[in-house]
Amino acid sequence: MAAALSIPDFAEEICKAVEQSASPTLFVVQQHRETLKSRLIDILNAQTVRRVVSAVGVEEQFRRLAKEWRDETAHLSSMTKLVMHPKYQSIIGLGPSVVPVLLRELRYNPDHWFWALKAVTGVNPTRPEDSGDLQKMTEAWLKWAEEKRSLQVPFRLRTLSTIEEYDHAVALLDELIDEVGEDERHPLASLMDTLGTLIEAYEDAHFPEPSSNAV
Repeated sequence: MAAALSIPDFAEEICKAVEQSASPTLFVVQQHRETLKSRLIDILNAQTVRRVVSAVGVEEQFRRLAKEWRDETAHLSSMTKLVMHPKYQSIIGLGPSVVPVLLRELRYNPDHWFWALKAVTGVNPTRPEDSGDLQKMTEAWLKWAEEKRSLQVPFRLRTLSTIEEYDHAVALLDELIDEVGEDERHPLASLMDTLGTLIEAYEDAHFPEPSSNAV
């Protein structure tokens, strides 16, 4: 696997490609070239930051906000006050990328995440007569998740440490590619990117490319 270019090096390669392909009338003079390169670095850095925050940081943000929400609302019994709390609203503000996290949380540690899920997804699979029944509402959402194939990860996103986790991640990535395709707005798009990054890191560490100088 070829070593990844740094963002400045990648920007430099783009500038070279522009110079090599441009007609004489479109020649990029040095001043404009440096401006182009600087702008490319800004764009690439911004894109990288957005991808890292949306793919890797969402679960961390959720864990922090959920803990603060529980701590600050432990004395409350009003469901309206619970879901209108600023920390709960901030969780909703994480958008579609938090949906898989909420669903996994419901599966392993049920709590009142139904209103957040409804606000983000725009659907409500629970029956009116089950309102207020934590177990039945949880079951309804998990059933919906299974039907929509939104609940696919039985392990928390972290560095892959065993060949079994690697094989599992590769199989899961194949399913996500089939499901997400090129839809960048798909709720699982950031998860797909994250898995790809984790898999690549594992491969770099455990399956290094042989040296070109090797006999």
